[in-house]
Amino acid sequence: MARRQKKRKRGEMRGRSFLVVFGIFLLVLIASDIVFGHLGLREYVTLKRRHDALIAKRMLLEKEVRGLEAEVERLKSDMSYIEEIARRELGFVKEREKIIIIDE
Repeated sequence: MARRQKKRKRGEMRGRSFLVVFGIFLLVLIASDIVFGHLGLREYVTLKRRHDALIAKRMLLEKEVRGLEAEVERLKSDMSYIEEIARRELGFVKEREKIIIIDE
């Protein structure tokens, strides 16, 4: 009877050992999927960096839009500003004005 109990205990120990090893294997598998899987930690970090970069770019573009909107309003209302741009960028002159070009 003592032998049967020892064999039963050995069998139970082997079963428990197998369950422990299988459990550890399963945990390692799940942990690797969490870190390296499609929706894993590495993917999250990559997406977070991309999200932050896009937010920074959006802020710069919004600032540029505000500047352009201000220039549009100035072009609508400030005739001297329009004249300044026409002279500088298009080379316009008023009547009886002469342009002197100095070639160096």
